[in-house]
Amino acid sequence: MTPPLSAAAGRRLVFAGCVNFIAIGFTQSIVGPSLSAIGADFGISAGTVSLAVSSLFLGAAFAILFAGVLARRFGYRRLLFTGLATIAVGALLMTVAGTWPAALTAAGLIGVGFGLQNAGTNLVAVRSFGSRAGPVVNLLSGLFGVGSVLGPLAVGFLLPDWRVPFLLVVLLAAAAAVPTAGISEPGAEAAPAELPGTELLLSVLGFVGIFFVYVSVEVGAASWEATHLTPHYGAERAAFFTSLFWGAIMVGRFLAIPLSARLRPQLFVLGTVALMVPAAAVTFVPQFAPLGYLLLGLACAAVFPTTLVWIEQALPGRSETVIPVGMAAANLGPVLTAPLLGFGVTRLGSGFVPAGLLGLTVLLLLVTATVFQRLGAPLTGKDTVPG
Repeated sequence: MTPPLSAAAGRRLVFAGCVNFIAIGFTQSIVGPSLSAIGADFGISAGTVSLAVSSLFLGAAFAILFAGVLARRFGYRRLLFTGLATIAVGALLMTVAGTWPAALTAAGLIGVGFGLQNAGTNLVAVRSFGSRAGPVVNLLSGLFGVGSVLGPLAVGFLLPDWRVPFLLVVLLAAAAAVPTAGISEPGAEAAPAELPGTELLLSVLGFVGIFFVYVSVEVGAASWEATHLTPHYGAERAAFFTSLFWGAIMVGRFLAIPLSARLRPQLFVLGTVALMVPAAAVTFVPQFAPLGYLLLGLACAAVFPTTLVWIEQALPGRSETVIPVGMAAANLGPVLTAPLLGFGVTRLGSGFVPAGLLGLTVLLLLVTATVFQRLGAPLTGKDTVPG
């Protein structure tokens, strides 16, 4: 078992995680708003410049997949320092890139650093706080949202000079390195509980399914809300409503901090997923659709971070393996489901969006309920309320 953190070590870890997640939220959010200026600078088409986003998220998925292995081999401090250094190198290369291939390489490096930071910080929080990690990971995810809001604001203020925001990323990475130096290593994972191979495989696939479908819902709503609402409210108001969806997720994660301290993670996840279904149903009615998306954002908020805690509790000794696999699968969800939603919109019009989202939320509820039925209580038999 990992020794419990002292109060001082816990505060250092939480502070380092907060700075790191504001930094990576800022980092991942500046690429999209910068694409038009980058394309104009290098004289390339929108289709070509969009490869920067693909490069970033492919790099992130690759890094996330191996984050647990690297943490076991080198420790969390080195993993997080490597992530910050890679972000800084990629961002610095982006500020001086004179050719499109150099900029594309820089985006990939930023993605690798982002993935190491995202998975590494979540893992060290879950490993260090155990059943008490719910408030911590929801706080970190909320601050990630703060960084994601600040990034586009910085880009909008500084355009057409798209390079300066990436220089700010270098400074943020350097600032995050300071508290990271003070974190305590959680120690080796406990020996995993013995499970039949089939049972372990089904459990892992269940959590992978939750991540995969959840992110498909989140990205699907954010990507297609404006398309759905524009015929009813106009493009400008539809874009504003989409920003409210992201704001609801950010606020919801802060609201989840006290709730996750009182509710078992498996119950919290199942309850919030259940609320997503009626929220998605409300989007069918044009007069109430903006409210439906707002409620959907609030219901979405705690699912991802709290599922990380559920994994640590339900599969002790295996979080460094299962969590990275689940987070990598989360990145692949929209890759497969976004084209399906797009096909439906193309064939049936914008009114297909609520149907697609309702279908995904129902699927997520079924997957979550199945995992809850199998793993509702920790395999260790110690189902205690964090407190």
